[in-house]
Amino acid sequence: MNKLYQYLYGAAAVFALVACNIEPASADNQCRRNTFVNPKEAADFWTPERRARAKPVDMPVLPDSALGPELEIDGSSRTPGSGVPYVADLSRAPFQSGGRLMFLDADGDESWCSAEFAGAGNILLTAAHCVRDPQSGGWNSNFLFERVYGGEDSEVFQVAEMTVRSEWHDGQNPDPVYDYAFLVAARDYGSPLELFYGDAGDDLTSFGYPINYGHGHVMYAVRGYLSTRTAGLILMQDNPMRHGSSGGAWVETDEKNGPGRRIYGLNSHAASGIQNAVWSPVLDATTEALFNYATTKPCHRI
Repeated sequence: MNKLYQYLYGAAAVFALVACNIEPASADNQCRRNTFVNPKEAADFWTPERRARAKPVDMPVLPDSALGPELEIDGSSRTPGSGVPYVADLSRAPFQSGGRLMFLDADGDESWCSAEFAGAGNILLTAAHCVRDPQSGGWNSNFLFERVYGGEDSEVFQVAEMTVRSEWHDGQNPDPVYDYAFLVAARDYGSPLELFYGDAGDDLTSFGYPINYGHGHVMYAVRGYLSTRTAGLILMQDNPMRHGSSGGAWVETDEKNGPGRRIYGLNSHAASGIQNAVWSPVLDATTEALFNYATTKPCHRI
């Protein structure tokens, strides 16, 4: 029995995942069951070769036209030494809660984003554009999460279902304010990060699996700062991570203790015309409503 199958086998009695289309269970939130029928099917599909040849999902660029007319610029000062990505220590928080999310995109190609356990032991946070295609609105499929991918203690988690806000895609245009998604894992992880809903702190660390650092096979982190707020969005500067890092968390950071466990945002959209800057949706009451919806395992109640 291979390592991947051993990790997934224990979930077989709890989750039988059916490939089917699930209609929205509420007017505000949408859910979709994952494709795999059983854990062995997931193990057989995501061979080491498939995982190795997966491609990063492009981080969308947010045009200035999508921003509100007024930007509030904080008085944050650049932290000395920020803006330089480094290899994350996978044995320590918050990085040990993160990993690489693998799936087939809407065109059927092997792909990856970044994700992390957040808010509860069976809930993963990632970007909505890693779950529903921002152009077509089609749902991605065949999800599998590998915690601390690339590390000695990596472990895989089968994904049972995926949830997004209905506003993310109206059939024509994605709304970056809702570019977050919660996925339900088939088993728990014991050390999820904390979700914070409200105003983000100024000193931040982002982490994930960008193609432009470590070729997507190594988790990288970078310290930056919150420079701009606009309606529903916040901007982290000194963050050069791009494709593949979408969905990676932004966590609180301080000079004494370094990166913390509280999530303030996530890698969502690259900033147009601003080098080394990434936008995140504000995590607010709407985000919390989607999280609460995901914890009910909505697709398995239909």
